[in-house]
Amino acid sequence: MNQEIFEKIYQDELTPKQKKVLPLFLSGQTDKDIATEIDATHRSTTSTAWRK
Repeated sequence: MNQEIFEKIYQDELTPKQKKVLPLFLSGQTDKDIATEIDATHRSTTSTAWRK
């Protein structure tokens, strides 16, 4: 995937929550760390973070 396609998907298709989670995920944080960072439960980060 090239940068242009990525940016279009990022802007047009991801929810605000997904946009917050993605950089944390890409930086290698665990689900538990991401949940703490976004003030969510660990379960919600593993089961619903990528649903729209």
